[in-house]
This record gives sequence, structure tokens and C-alpha cells, in this order.
Amino acid sequence: MDDPLYVGKQARQIKGGDHKDVEERLALEEPLQVLVNGDPLLVTMRSPGSDAQLVKGLLFTDGVIDAQGLHDFCEIEISQTEEGVAVADAVIPPVYVCDQFMGRRASVSSTSCGLCGRESLDELAQLELVRKPQCPFDPSTLNEMHRQIEGVQETFSQTGGSHAAAMFDAQGKLLVIQEDVGRHNAVDKIVGFLVEKEMLTDAEVLWVSGRVSFEIVLKACRVGVPILAAVSAPTSLAVEIAEKVGISLLGFCRDDRCTVYSACDQVLV
Repeated sequence: MDDPLYVGKQARQIKGGDHKDVEERLALEEPLQVLVNGDPLLVTMRSPGSDAQLVKGLLFTDGVIDAQGLHDFCEIEISQTEEGVAVADAVIPPVYVCDQFMGRRASVSSTSCGLCGRESLDELAQLELVRKPQCPFDPSTLNEMHRQIEGVQETFSQTGGSHAAAMFDAQGKLLVIQEDVGRHNAVDKIVGFLVEKEMLTDAEVLWVSGRVSFEIVLKACRVGVPILAAVSAPTSLAVEIAEKVGISLLGFCRDDRCTVYSACDQVLV
């Protein structure tokens, strides 16, 4: 990582009747304004870094443009406003932008809930089945996956204030991991990386820290990932969508255990 994604902050630590002054490390959270051909699309709160990949992943998982169009025709121009706010303008020939997003009103995406709204909800009725896994998923490989990502969550190890998302292939090999203050941003960053490297077809298992909302499942469905594993619990709508599209959704993946909520036939027991 070129620049640390955290800042130092003086704080007072209180325990019982004692206190001491300490320096705490806080995960960076800053706004990024996303434009498409100069027109505002949204403002997202994110951890700085990998902004082009974040935007590409977001545009792909939100259905603005397909992967081939992103790879061949999309150029991300990064700049700053006079106030110092980062701006990412996705320059795309209009013919490659999905009609439903032309003239779409700009919105705000927070680090906690991602892109919410009518466009995401309308997608629920149009979801298609994802591809089957190359072979049934063996939950015992989760420990090895955790081992691969333990040493590369630098921001979390320093601050405890970031989320992570990682993608593995069918053999359990780590393809990419990204951190961000937002779970959705971390997922979009790894998707953007896979789009750039033309590795989407290698993606088999998406691993995320924290809970799984319905939009995380939507992003997994968009990529076609058949296995989704999370450290914490899924929401009811996340499980409903996973069942609809054939994603094996695993929650509470820690301490040699997990709970399989959907497509159980794709998971070895």
C-alpha cells in the first residue's frame, strides 16, 4: 500500500478510575464524487485509494455498463475540486451506457448501506441464476482462506475500523483483496480489479467481513459468483435473493464453523 489509509488522533483512554492519553489510529473516510461523462451519478464515502477500480466495480455491479464495455471503452479520469474533494469521471461512449442510467439523478452512497433506491429494488424481479460452482464447496477450506487474508488487512490491523472483501478461485487461491471503510466499496474495488485483469471467470468464492445485505448478494449475482461467505450474519432479504439465484450463502464463517443459508446442495457436509 503506497499511503497508509489511517490517521493518528490524540485520545484519552479511560478504564475504571484511571485514564491515560494515547494516540489512536483511525481509518480514513473521505468522499468521492462519481461522474459519467461529466454528469453527476453519485457521491460515495470511501477509503482513498484504488478509486478507478472502485468506480469500475460500482458501474459494473450496478448495471451501468457491462464488463466488456468497461474494459474496452471506459476511461476513469481522477481530479479534485477546489475544495479538495476527489472526483472520478467515467468517460464512456453513451451507446455503451445502459438506457436506464442516462439522466439518472445523482444520489449519495454511504459506507454502511451502499447504493439503495428504486434502481436496485427493480433489479430483484430480473435476476438470473448464477453459474454452478466448478465443484461442491468444501467448508474446511475456509480456514485456509482466512490464513491467506490475515496478513494483508493492513488498515484493519492498524485501526480496527475497516472492512475487507476478497475473491478466491475454485482451488481456494486468493485472487484479490481490498479494504475500505464501506463493505460495498471493498466489493466494488475487487470487482473493478477483476474487470481490469479480465479475471471475472476465475472468481468462485466472494468473502466479506461483516454482515451480508441484499446489495452484497446483488453484486455477487452480477459477477456470477456461486459461493458467498461472510464473517457475520446475512439479512433475510439477502438469503431470499441468494436462494432465488442459486448462490450458496455462508454466514458466521469463523472459529471452524459456518452456517449455510441457501443452495445447500452446493456445499459439502
